[in-house]
Amino acid sequence: MSYCNAGDKPRVEYTSPSQGKQIFASPYSPIDVVLDRAKKNIYGNDYNAEGYTIILTNGQETTVINHRLRNGNEIQFWSCGNTDWDNRQPDGTYPIWYPLPVPIANIDQSRGCPPPIPPQDYRIQVLYQGNVIFSDISDTPINYIVSCGDCPANHIKCECPGYPGYCCIPCSEIRNGIAAATSAIRSVNNG
Repeated sequence: MSYCNAGDKPRVEYTSPSQGKQIFASPYSPIDVVLDRAKKNIYGNDYNAEGYTIILTNGQETTVINHRLRNGNEIQFWSCGNTDWDNRQPDGTYPIWYPLPVPIANIDQSRGCPPPIPPQDYRIQVLYQGNVIFSDISDTPINYIVSCGDCPANHIKCECPGYPGYCCIPCSEIRNGIAAATSAIRSVNNG
């Protein structure tokens, strides 16, 4: 969504539960603000997405990186997403073998491990003329408001004694105050 006019001083205040309130002051205007999801890879560079699918005679299928058989009725797997055999023990041995309920009918090399679906972060981007001038991510949803001057939209700037010399009051507070004063005056006049 596009915000502010040329010459304005856009300020994006964004918050997320995990990061709290953050502020980005843009040196350019007008700006666009985009919220989206950014994928992150937590699987590491040693993730192996190769593998193949083992099809048993009963139709059961399992996709693995590797497997080995013992005595024709026991099997060990190296499952998709793992970096070693599933049952490797702390001493480096593989004493656990799983029963193979029925013989292997086929190994389908064309159907390997699915690529991992990484978790996603929430991302806010500020663009000027289609180019990203600011980006930040959070692991929780982001909300934002944009100010095109000193105060955000639907606020009025008032002089105040402290730094920075002004404060921003929500228009709704002023509207409610005027409505309350009007009601009080009417009640006094109607006696």
